[in-house]
Amino acid sequence: MKTVPSMKLSQEGCDVIVNAAIEKAKELKQVVSICVVDAGAQLMAFKRMTNGRTHNTLIAQAKAMSAITPKADCRFCMSAESPKPPAMIR
Repeated sequence: MKTVPSMKLSQEGCDVIVNAAIEKAKELKQVVSICVVDAGAQLMAFKRMTNGRTHNTLIAQAKAMSAITPKADCRFCMSAESPKPPAMIR
């Protein structure tokens, strides 16, 4: 079997991404929700800034999942064989 080495996102990497997003949001004077997902579109980190609206949490998660989904293996996305389809197509 041939394999390809790949890098996986760590919790430390998630922290770097979230902190950078918070700094940029502060620079732009915006209140945001930040969601980080792994290559399988599974939630790894989430942060809602103070005074962030609660409905933004779902929007942030949907955006993060949709950003990765075109790159994910979707052979089983809509089939009965799928153990857990992406949340946005449930």
